[in-house]
Amino acid sequence: MFAEDTATTAPLLARIGDEGITYEDDLKVQVLSAKRYTIPVINAGAQPGDVGVLVTVRITNGGLELVELNECIVTLKAGADGLEAERVFDDVAGDGFNSRVAPGRKATATFGFAVPKGNLPLVNIEVAPAFDYEASIFEGKASARK
Repeated sequence: MFAEDTATTAPLLARIGDEGITYEDDLKVQVLSAKRYTIPVINAGAQPGDVGVLVTVRITNGGLELVELNECIVTLKAGADGLEAERVFDDVAGDGFNSRVAPGRKATATFGFAVPKGNLPLVNIEVAPAFDYEASIFEGKASARK
């Protein structure tokens, strides 16, 4: 499914924390937050000195069909040059979506990324809910974790 390209629908570009982007089949994608965190010593994906960024994604199924979320792809680029960050797997970041979302329901997952020092706070996050969806892009700053 591809988001409609008309003036009456949301663009494929949004700010982190905004209302999100709704596709033509009423599947809505939001990046709720991007927050810095300390990457645990035991992890997969990070290098010493990297800064961790936790990205929280919500997908709302406003359509009539069950949606598989295990195909959801989330990537993060950081800094003025758009350096692609490595995905981090640890006990804080979790491992993303591993389920389905029923019509009328929401699913929320957290993704961890390792950003080389000096490339924050500007981040660009792409979310493709499944292989047959065009990626939505969310821009903003990685805030300090409270």
